[in-house]
Amino acid sequence: FEAIGRALAKLHLAPLPTNAQRSTVHWLAEVQRRVQKIGRAAPDQANRAQNLAAMLETAAMHLPRARQTLIHGDFHPEQVWLHGDRVVFFDFDEFALGNPMEDLAEFIVKLEQQVGPATRRQSQVDSLLAGYCAVAPCFFNAQWLQWHRALQTLLQASRAFIYQERDWRTLVDTRLAASEQLASALLLKGAA
Repeated sequence: FEAIGRALAKLHLAPLPTNAQRSTVHWLAEVQRRVQKIGRAAPDQANRAQNLAAMLETAAMHLPRARQTLIHGDFHPEQVWLHGDRVVFFDFDEFALGNPMEDLAEFIVKLEQQVGPATRRQSQVDSLLAGYCAVAPCFFNAQWLQWHRALQTLLQASRAFIYQERDWRTLVDTRLAASEQLASALLLKGAA
């Protein structure tokens, strides 16, 4: 996982051209789309999802300006292949200029959903972040990482229904709770 973090940081540092943009405004609009989907699929969760969207918007307004760089745009464990000491990334059709914490957050959220001991997953996340920070400390921002983790967790709540995951109603509830916890903590840090 440390090697994956280093490889992702090198990608973020690469001067590859792209015209695509993934801004905070883009993500806040996507949040509203997902809130509507959650509201249609699980009406009892509609207000909760809308409140979460408001929390994310408020938090974004209080965070420092995000650094923009080349991002993968769809970075998760299924997009990575390890071969010896080589790290290979797949699926570059969503390359964009955006906040590099988006890639880290998406990977972490998907990693956290995998089966296995939580201590192992935390160790993997710690290694990923250590590798990333060793190569691109200039791009690392813990607050934006937390914001994007809350956002990605909300997206995963809507995907539970979209992909008809087993026991999707429980997954929507669990993922909304996790997103709320991340967003609340971020708002508390901002108020301090």
